[in-house]
Amino acid sequence: MISSRAARSSPAATVVVLAALALLAGLLPLLATPPAAAAAGGEPGASGRQATPLRVMFVGDSITQGRSGDTTYRYWVWRALAQQSVPVRFVGPTTGLRGGETYLRTDLGFQTAHAAAGGSGYADHLPLLRKRVRAHRPDVIVLGLGFNDARAHGAAEILADVGRYLRRAWRIDPRIRFVLNEVTTSSVTKAFTNTRRLEVDRGLRRLAAGDDRVQVARIVSRGPRAWVPELHTYDGTHPTPTGETSIAHGVLRALQRHGLAPAAGRVFTRRDWDPGLVPADVAVDGVDVTATVPAWRTVSARELQVLALDEAGGTVASSAWTAAARVSVRVPGPGSYTLRVVARRGTMTGVPGPATPVVVG
Repeated sequence: MISSRAARSSPAATVVVLAALALLAGLLPLLATPPAAAAAGGEPGASGRQATPLRVMFVGDSITQGRSGDTTYRYWVWRALAQQSVPVRFVGPTTGLRGGETYLRTDLGFQTAHAAAGGSGYADHLPLLRKRVRAHRPDVIVLGLGFNDARAHGAAEILADVGRYLRRAWRIDPRIRFVLNEVTTSSVTKAFTNTRRLEVDRGLRRLAAGDDRVQVARIVSRGPRAWVPELHTYDGTHPTPTGETSIAHGVLRALQRHGLAPAAGRVFTRRDWDPGLVPADVAVDGVDVTATVPAWRTVSARELQVLALDEAGGTVASSAWTAAARVSVRVPGPGSYTLRVVARRGTMTGVPGPATPVVVG
């Protein structure tokens, strides 16, 4: 026989049971969270919390740095990630371009920080590596070196420097992932340097096959859409806007293989150079119109031309190409015209800039 005293629960026991049930109810939603969402930090919810931005540092030479008046391939990487809502932060000790600070595009919040310097090679960057990794704490390093090294060093020596760079970075943070840009070829250097660059590219692919923290940005070895310096550069070496998208395409595919970016459409596409130059001043003397374009040097143009268009939009006169800020053009006669400035750099001719109205007569 069980006594009624033993069968009845005490008030203290009841409180303990209720507390345990409440705790279990609170844990159930957490237990139901998909592992992938938990690993990624979850999607933004009612709390408004966002995933921690991926910190990316670009290390390279002038191809990575870009010249004043460029868009840079770094922009096209940023653009694709921003359009896919990938939280990212570009980090590095500088924002500068060769010859100035004029980026043609800074939309979508483009962050211009990087660790690239024109004319540099591994000998320049290896001594700076420890300080930069500690200061900027990159999750990913996009490494675009080797082009300049190939002028003086063989492929084996360059690949040894690549390995040295990776090992030094991993001593500081073994979680850093690398995107190794294939070394691009040039149409204006000696054949043996291009041979070395291609040998380095093959070595990079072998290196990546042995470590899942490394992916190669396939730029030169991409089959029918591979790098062609005659088509993708303005001087045989440095990329046009189309060439920039070619490099960015390879970098983004490498980030996708790392699992750091979703699959995207083709980034590599034909792009025109659009420096957007306009005259700061226009002087009229009879039928001679002189435009002053002081900003042309800020986009690293080598020559200028001014077009005169009639009211129907047809070109009725054009100046000679000149390496001067003052450009004169003779129009057919009195009337209303618009002037448009065209810039040229190497084999790259920009699209005409915005229209500037002028009345003659």
